[in-house]
Parts: sequence; structure tokens; C-alpha cells
Amino acid sequence: MIEQSILLLKERNIDGLVVLGDPEYYSRFGFHHNHRFIVEGVPAKYFLAQSLININQLPSGIVTFHKAFE
Repeated sequence: MIEQSILLLKERNIDGLVVLGDPEYYSRFGFHHNHRFIVEGVPAKYFLAQSLININQLPSGIVTFHKAFE
């Protein structure tokens, strides 16, 4: 399901995506921690990102979450 979601986002020309979760689990799908990304109240090692356009360059911008997470 995760791999299919990533493929769908690539088809939609999304630059990148982030996830909050276990780095050991999500690293198998290409997610990595980057010290530039910080989410208040969340241990940094659990905030992971993946570039879908250039594996050597993570996109920048403001991360927003669905209202369910507020």
C-alpha cells in the first residue's frame, strides 16, 4: 500500500513527502531523517522525508497535516 501510494504521488508530479513514524520501518520505502526538518513536540528521528524528483535533494516548504491530526 505504501509503495502504491508513492507511485501515485510520483505520477501526480509531487516533489516529495513526509511521514511521522518508525525510521527503521519507513527507511525501507526510501524515507530518511534530515536535520533540517523539525516538528515541534515530535522527536526529530521520527520525522522522515523522501524526495520524489531528485534523490539527492529534498524539497523545502511548509508541512501541513490533515485536520484529524490537529
